[in-house]
Amino acid sequence: MAFGDSPTVDRFSENEDESNSYFTLNFSERNGFLASKPKDKGCDFIVELINEHKSTNWWIPVQIKSIESPTLVDNGTLLSYQFETSRLQYMLRPILPVGLIIIYSVGEKKLYYDFAENIYKRLLEERNGDRSFHNREHVNIHIPLDNLVGESSVKEIHSFLIRRHQNVGDYSPFINSDLPTLARKVTLSTNAPSLDSSINTLKERGDEMFNNNEIPQLMELLEQVEWRLLREDPQLGLLAGITYWATGMRVDASFFL
Repeated sequence: MAFGDSPTVDRFSENEDESNSYFTLNFSERNGFLASKPKDKGCDFIVELINEHKSTNWWIPVQIKSIESPTLVDNGTLLSYQFETSRLQYMLRPILPVGLIIIYSVGEKKLYYDFAENIYKRLLEERNGDRSFHNREHVNIHIPLDNLVGESSVKEIHSFLIRRHQNVGDYSPFINSDLPTLARKVTLSTNAPSLDSSINTLKERGDEMFNNNEIPQLMELLEQVEWRLLREDPQLGLLAGITYWATGMRVDASFFL
């Protein structure tokens, strides 16, 4: 660009501006949201909830992505988008993992949404509990086309978020941890048990270990078994669910309970 040239506003900048405008139009103070641009780059908006015309100091992160040519999967019921796993992890970090991920369809001029915890749970369900996508830079997330932002859905989102925050016992899986579930790993001992041995021990002593608060040893055994196998066995699935719940990993626990 020469000295006499003017800066160019490309279509990506136009799409971002348009998606932000549609978002703030719907998630407005009148609808119970106070949106602001954060200083960090982990999300596009930080939104405070307003309840009965009062500030609450309850906040949620919002990530907005624009897409010009939507990709549909599952017989056209889900919108697919390649998303950064590090960004998903960021959206799951708050005290409640209810950060909003929003896809703006440029051609339709529509916003589609889902909560980070739902997207993460859907990823696990689609992969039978396989979490190897944690080690990749990107993963294709799926958002139902029924999750369209509009007057009624915005009210439902607001009511849902207010209820979640009012329920003081409904904490994030990260409230008792310095690391998010996506990055959290159990360090296995050098004498880690084999798969068959782990399954047998879990079936024979799992309940006893849980009742005796032998959680670290229980977690080590569970990490040796594929989630698919845990879920296929009612006894092991229940044990995995209550163990993950007890350690604050509630998104993971919801996969089994």
